[in-house]
Amino acid sequence: LFPYTTLFRSENENGITYIWANWDITDSQGNHIGNKVVRFPYQSRKTLELSDRSIQEFDTFENSYMIPVIDQLNDLIAFRIKYSEENQKIRVYKLSEFKKGINNILSEFTIPYKYNYLQGLSILEDKFYIRTGDTNSANWRDYLVEFDWKTGTEIRSEERRVGKECMESV
Repeated sequence: LFPYTTLFRSENENGITYIWANWDITDSQGNHIGNKVVRFPYQSRKTLELSDRSIQEFDTFENSYMIPVIDQLNDLIAFRIKYSEENQKIRVYKLSEFKKGINNILSEFTIPYKYNYLQGLSILEDKFYIRTGDTNSANWRDYLVEFDWKTGTEIRSEERRVGKECMESV
């Protein structure tokens, strides 16, 4: 289904669980040529191809790698947009509008470079959270960062190491 993904999100609509994800588009030789944001109903043990009728494709208004995160209670969907390793942004929409193809950006802000090595994302109400780092902080430090997504202001960050080394000392 996904050549590589670290994140996907779910949404419950009318009793059906949908999975939201970035779908890498490849040519016949397997070369990456683009991206799509898709939503499809969860089906246990089923492999999907992009041609499957259950897959809904959404206009992202550009062709970049976009990871979706959802705050369904507050009708929000946000994307981490990766233009390059050095240039990444967060963009927030109303979920109901985005699903209708309405390009009404509520907020957009640049992720500071030191937080670009992404491990996780979340949005809740007016806060956006990023989890960063790599194995044992070899090249990228492990941070948990909180932003006000309406202004893009970093509220706080904490270095939070995780992994085997951290658990051995507990």
